Amino acid sequence: MGESLLFTPNYFERLRLPKGLTVYLRHVRPEDKSLYVEGLKRYSKNSFYFRFMSAKTHFTEAELAYLTEVDQWNHLCLVAGSGPWDKVVGLASGRFVRFKDDPTTAEFALFVGDSYQRYGLGRAIMLRLMYAAKEREVQTLFGEMFRDNSAMFHLVDSLPVPANWELEGPVARMTLSLECLPPAEELLPELARKAERRRSKSEKRLGFRGKPSN
Repeated sequence: MGESLLFTPNYFERLRLPKGLTVYLRHVRPEDKSLYVEGLKRYSKNSFYFRFMSAKTHFTEAELAYLTEVDQWNHLCLVAGSGPWDKVVGLASGRFVRFKDDPTTAEFALFVGDSYQRYGLGRAIMLRLMYAAKEREVQTLFGEMFRDNSAMFHLVDSLPVPANWELEGPVARMTLSLECLPPAEELLPELARKAERRRSKSEKRLGFRGKPSN
C-alpha cells in the first residue's frame, strides 16, 4: 500500500504559487525544531494567536518534540519552506492528529506566516492534508478556530467539500467529510501520476501481471 500513497515518507514537492512565489513541501522532521523557534521571532504574535488560540511567546522542549517528532500516520505534518532544506526558512505548516477514541476522525491545524498569506499557500497545504488523511483511513477532519478568523473561513469555503459549522461564543468548530473529496487526479494530478508510477514499478518488481483473461 505504501507505494500507492500520494504522501509517502519521502514526499517532496515543489509548488508554484501566484506572483512568482515558489515553495517546497515535505514532511516535518525532528531536526525542524529550529524552524518553529525562529518562526516565533519572524512572524507576528497575531498569527500565532490565531494558530494556537492563545498568546505564544516560546515553545517548551515537550511542545517542540510534539510538533516535530511525528509518525506521519496518526499524526502527520507538512511544512513549507523557501528553498534548499539545509538553508530553509519556514513559511507554513499544516497537520492532523487522529483521535484515539475515534480513529476515523482527526483534528487539523494550519499556520501560514504573515508574509506568505493570500498566495493560496494555506489552501494548497489544506488540500494535501485532506488527501493525506483520507489515504490514512481518516473520514472526517475537525477544526477549531476563533470565529473572527475571517481568513480561515474564506479558506474553508474554497475547499472542494462543504463544511459543517458550529458556533459557540468566540469559537467556531467545523468538520469536513473526506468521503466527498473528488479523485486526487482532479485536484492533485501531478502527485496522482507519481503515485501511479510508483505503484506500477512496485507491481513489476513483484511480478504482477494481473488476472488471466478468460
